[in-house]
Amino acid sequence: MAIPSPFNQDLKVLVLAGANQVPAGDLDDVSHHLAEETPLEAKSFLRLRGHLVIEYVLDWILAAGLRRIWVLAPEQCLATIPTKYEFEPLPQRPGASLGNNLRHGKEQVPLERDEPALVVFGDHLLTTPTALEDFLRFCAPRLHEADLFHGLALRESYLEYSEYFQRTSVLMREMAGRVTGLNLMIPDRIDGFPAADHVYSVRKLESFGRFTSLLGRTLYLLGSSAPGAMLAAAHLYAAKEFEKMSRHPDRRGAIGRRGMHWLQRQVKVARIEKYATKLFGAQRGVRLVPLAHGGTAIDVDFVDELDILEKHWDELEAIARRQDEASRAARSS
Repeated sequence: MAIPSPFNQDLKVLVLAGANQVPAGDLDDVSHHLAEETPLEAKSFLRLRGHLVIEYVLDWILAAGLRRIWVLAPEQCLATIPTKYEFEPLPQRPGASLGNNLRHGKEQVPLERDEPALVVFGDHLLTTPTALEDFLRFCAPRLHEADLFHGLALRESYLEYSEYFQRTSVLMREMAGRVTGLNLMIPDRIDGFPAADHVYSVRKLESFGRFTSLLGRTLYLLGSSAPGAMLAAAHLYAAKEFEKMSRHPDRRGAIGRRGMHWLQRQVKVARIEKYATKLFGAQRGVRLVPLAHGGTAIDVDFVDELDILEKHWDELEAIARRQDEASRAARSS
């Protein structure tokens, strides 16, 4: 990978691999501590084909040429990472949330004023060096425009994985896709890390109850922007429901596709970026980064996802390689 200027191999990387609770005993047995619809705990430290999930993440970071890595995780989890990986351990504080982990990382990773840092999640194991290069190529000329960049795997690229994973998308006028584990941020220009807990929960909006709960938690953060944000959120939620309906082969599918496409036209990317800017207290703004790499949106939240990755890893890797080749070809043309 060619690291795009002004970035270089000294770009600092924070890998968030925390867990609110780590079951006692062997980490290989975490998957047995599940209730229905309950996310896996310590998911970055589960085993996949003989390796920890986080090893795959560290491998693509290192393959990209980046060497300055901090891993935030429970102390007993950090001890399980093979010694061949060189990184700075950041033991997670008890009961920490995503927002608290980000704040802890900001305190512990040595950054100069206005220095950007790459923040990735420890369970997004199908991200590739090429995907990271595309992400950084987008960010590099825009560092003066925003303080937080977040990757969005474009829907058409994610759909290539639909034989194995079916998830809904964020459907906006200019682009549609799924959130990824790729983030570039300038921490000293961001004041609202606690908002990360609210925004992250958008990823789990699969019921109307969770949707209304999210709105209630974020209203006070948005102030005068709240009414517009509520309308945009309603459109996005309804579009997700129509997207689910669109998968049916009968008349319901046709209705779903029409509803999905109509609702997608209602929300502009700039509006979402504006609300995110206010939520995070970003001085210069938030930007969504379109990525033609569907694998960047695949993580390990539930036991069925881990099973799919275990059974179909070769096929999934082949899709990621194919998308990488298409990206490199498009870049050189």
